Amino acid sequence: MKISKEKHDQIKAALDTDESYASISTRLHVGRTTITKVKRGEYVQTDEGDYKEELTTDFKADTGVITTRSLNIKTVEDALAMAKIDLSLWDVDRCVINSWEVTMKLRTTVNKTQEDIPETCTNWQVKVWLKRKTPQKLEFESILEEIKDGSPIIHTIKRDKVYAAKDFNRVLEVSLFDPHLGLRCFKPASDVDWTPDIAYKTMFGVLEKIFILSEVYGPFDYILFPFGNDFLHSENGI
Repeated sequence: MKISKEKHDQIKAALDTDESYASISTRLHVGRTTITKVKRGEYVQTDEGDYKEELTTDFKADTGVITTRSLNIKTVEDALAMAKIDLSLWDVDRCVINSWEVTMKLRTTVNKTQEDIPETCTNWQVKVWLKRKTPQKLEFESILEEIKDGSPIIHTIKRDKVYAAKDFNRVLEVSLFDPHLGLRCFKPASDVDWTPDIAYKTMFGVLEKIFILSEVYGPFDYILFPFGNDFLHSENGI
């Protein structure tokens, strides 16, 4: 992996602390092998040759565009950090990330010997379009922060474990609503043709399917069959 001098110095600074390799790798986007070689002083590649990180910005009153070209800036978050964008004032509207292979001269230090050699590296371009947050959104986010700061911390309530009783009745509830057994209508007055015979065949087909699917949860002591809600298409007037 090719790393810039700045990245190399960041790794060395992190190694002087108690930060773990996993944390350094995640935070600085480098592999553990690179971290180990930097620690041993065996392998250092810097940007002292042809390579330079680039940052361009173009801001107007309510919009902005930032573009980075780098070996190490590969994400929108890294590009925003490099450009020092205040996310309390700006939103990311859209972004484009692309990469290409480039050959450049890198100064390499191996066993304390420096030499310039051509290397093929992957250059990354991250382009981010920004838009300024509206006063309404800023006010809304401010209210959310006030709610967050003023909300009490609710600790998890420890509840006693509930054990199922050994002796209990298992009930299967079969709810067939809106079968309209007494209805007779035909297209185009309705979506489908519907007669007592069609309703009868449909309802018993559904019942058979329900009983087959629920068999794995049995055996059952009772079957609960709610009645109403246009079951006969006429009980509402009774």
